[in-house]
Amino acid sequence: MEISKGDMVKFGFIYDKCKLNNRYAIYVGEKPSINPKVINELFWMIDANQHALVDKNVMKYVYPATIEWGKILDDSCKRIRKNRENPKRSA
Repeated sequence: MEISKGDMVKFGFIYDKCKLNNRYAIYVGEKPSINPKVINELFWMIDANQHALVDKNVMKYVYPATIEWGKILDDSCKRIRKNRENPKRSA
């Protein structure tokens, strides 16, 4: 199934401990690279105020999202609370 710019998507299972596993994002589109052989894809993560830049090979794990917004917001709130309770410490 084709994914277009602006579509809400869900990452499937990519590999153990991958931070993108089972997360939701908005597909922004291709991001040019200095190397013309490299194709990157850009996503805006819904539950984090940041983007994710991935190699085109990750696209085989990206699916159109078919879920209710309530579930997404609930998951996002849980992740935000967890991050606030356990902030990363800089060395």
